[in-house]
Amino acid sequence: MKLLIKCNLKYPYIIVNNCKVLVMRNYMDINAQLKKELEVLPHDYTRQMATRNWDVVIDMILNFNIGRLLIFMNNFDKGIPDKIRITKFGIDGPATTAILYYDGNLVVYVVDDTRYSSGEFYTYYGNNIIVYNRYMDYNEMIIDYNLTLYNGDYITIIGIWAGLEPQMIGS
Repeated sequence: MKLLIKCNLKYPYIIVNNCKVLVMRNYMDINAQLKKELEVLPHDYTRQMATRNWDVVIDMILNFNIGRLLIFMNNFDKGIPDKIRITKFGIDGPATTAILYYDGNLVVYVVDDTRYSSGEFYTYYGNNIIVYNRYMDYNEMIIDYNLTLYNGDYITIIGIWAGLEPQMIGS
């Protein structure tokens, strides 16, 4: 087996048998650290706690600290490392917490679903975040922030309901 090591500033990889393979370096350690940060949050983590802790809070209709997400995205676009915590609430039930981490090369997204009986931690590694607008029925719009994974798939990090799209005058 021939092993050729290359270092690309944006995506570190090695080539094994003419196939690019992501170099995970210390990302397993980062993953463990991010899980620990999520594990220390209380089981009954509330909207008020999350908002006061500057989490990006996604609720069915109300969203809080979205400015922090915009700062993260600006840093991502400039290649500046950053980290945010995201807390999502459904109609009922406990929070789902997550950390979105960018080290200047790779995006790590760790989701804590352990507040649910069958829940566990999920970790995703990606190289890009794409913002996509979805237009729904009744002139509604949802803004999706999608992490592009290394296998070409994507996962939605956040979907923000942006309300109704402005109507044209006279329609």
